Amino acid sequence: MKPKIITLDKLDTVDPASECFIVKNTLSKEECKSIVDFLHVFMMQNDENVRYRGENWHYFVRSNNNYFDSFLFNDLSSLGSSLLTSAYFNLFKLYNTLGESTFYNDFGREITISDFTTTFKVINPLVFWYLNSRSKFGFHKHDVRSQKFQLLTNLTQPGYDYLGGETWVYMSKGKPDLSDCNLKDKCVVFDEDFEIGDTFSFPYDRWHKVESSFDASYTGGKRISLLMPLGARNNTNYKNEYL
Repeated sequence: MKPKIITLDKLDTVDPASECFIVKNTLSKEECKSIVDFLHVFMMQNDENVRYRGENWHYFVRSNNNYFDSFLFNDLSSLGSSLLTSAYFNLFKLYNTLGESTFYNDFGREITISDFTTTFKVINPLVFWYLNSRSKFGFHKHDVRSQKFQLLTNLTQPGYDYLGGETWVYMSKGKPDLSDCNLKDKCVVFDEDFEIGDTFSFPYDRWHKVESSFDASYTGGKRISLLMPLGARNNTNYKNEYL
């Protein structure tokens, strides 16, 4: 199944708590490429699990059969990248327009909250970097008490930066059956229509996964996603579920 495709002026035509959709051109290609350049430098200059300018981290996810690089920017204001900050503010405004908010609902204040154990709902700026066929994120789902839907912006171009790397969102009841040869037909699939600078949305409590991505011409084969979940940090009552 294909997601609905809309533009920024049509946000009032979707129900993010129950449907999947792509918002086209939320960032320009030039902005995305500049952010990717910044992230690449950050990755090269900072070892895994080493604090940088407060609570900013680069680390590898190697658990539950998942494999990808991740960036956690709890001290976003200290990174010195106005463009990256602007991209997260863009997501913040989209969340607000679509009906989600945080405890303070003050982006300028929240980019300075570095506490890992907040008991109130805040922004959680992340980047997921999927490199070649090594990377994947298996079926999982989130606690809907944190937020009703997830927003994610693509910083790379399918067919150029990577091949494959589709996100599948299982829209039927119960858990997806991994042995079902027709499983893909029961999922909304974000594929080549989800282009650089686009933002997608899906209901937060639906099972979803990211397929392995493969090399595409000249670019090293990478899919890079900018996302900003909303919720209390390290809240043990709100756990992800994995297949």
